Amino acid sequence: MIGFDKFTKMFSVICITILLFIAGFNYYMDPAGIFNNRKVDIAVRYLINGYTFTGPTNFDERIFKKELILQTKIKPETIVLGSSRAMGIRAEFDKDFNSFGNYGVSGANFNDDIALFSVYFEKYKDVPEKLILAVEPWDLNENRKDTRWTSLEREYYRGLKLLNFQGEKIKETNRISYIFEKVKTLLSISYLKNSVKELKNDTKISGVLIKDNCDIDINIVLPDGSVRYGSIDENLTEKEIAKKALSYINNGRIYQLDSFNELNQNDINKFLSFIKFLKANNVEIVLWFPPYHPLVYDYIAKSDKYKNVLMAEKFFMNMAEKYSLKIYGSYNPKVCGVDENDFSDGMHLRTSGYGKVFKEKF
Repeated sequence: MIGFDKFTKMFSVICITILLFIAGFNYYMDPAGIFNNRKVDIAVRYLINGYTFTGPTNFDERIFKKELILQTKIKPETIVLGSSRAMGIRAEFDKDFNSFGNYGVSGANFNDDIALFSVYFEKYKDVPEKLILAVEPWDLNENRKDTRWTSLEREYYRGLKLLNFQGEKIKETNRISYIFEKVKTLLSISYLKNSVKELKNDTKISGVLIKDNCDIDINIVLPDGSVRYGSIDENLTEKEIAKKALSYINNGRIYQLDSFNELNQNDINKFLSFIKFLKANNVEIVLWFPPYHPLVYDYIAKSDKYKNVLMAEKFFMNMAEKYSLKIYGSYNPKVCGVDENDFSDGMHLRTSGYGKVFKEKF
């Protein structure tokens, strides 16, 4: 009969072995790219060598765009900052034919924009000639609840120093808390499930040379960081698009716009500091107002709950006039001349929509 002490030791060894296996497997598979930048490195390598890339994008977009800035060989003189609703802005819309970089990331707010701009500035020790900045209503919503910008927290605070913005105290990174969160993820069963899915799918990032007239099924990332949409999105019917638009409203809850009680003054001050810095350095600034699908915009316009969406647009429009900034688009699709067939869902334009809005090149 095994003694109690011996059983306890054996049980402890088995438990530790299982935990080490889970941690090791999660670290190796790393489906979200938390512990290493393997997927990011592969994707960036394709782009800087002139390829597009396809495949899984469940890595950290912010780190991806940071690395794209750092590893791009030629300085982009026109850059795009903003959310996924700016990713379809491509070099062909630039009348000056400048070298081009699209650094849009999903769900971006001004924190992301400032962080990625600081990466660009630190690399080149200079500003771009032209900057297209997507202004989203949620940029001014303190309750947007998207914290993905913290992947570039250090870059963000360096950006605040660059802008000489005094509205926020520079936060020091808490290494103990940071390490604790990493360990929790390594031992997470939910992360283990995602690791197993990653193993089963066995999907890989692929680099492809795509010609302008080549048909593609899925969206691809171009060497400058912008997105070219595939036939899956481009061939959606009006009925399919409307269904997606209605689902986007999500029972009266709209992405990053819940509890939009007021225009946040700190975000306003941050935006103004950014604009003043760019103007002082003679950067040509273009504000991009991404439109919503007509069904979504009508819902927003008629709902008192979302009145600050329209107030945010009015604020940005007033600032564009005050600082003599060029503008493209409107949250109202009718104003910028797009219709239901120019969208892929409730908030994203497809190629035809971008073509209509940027018919007059910036």
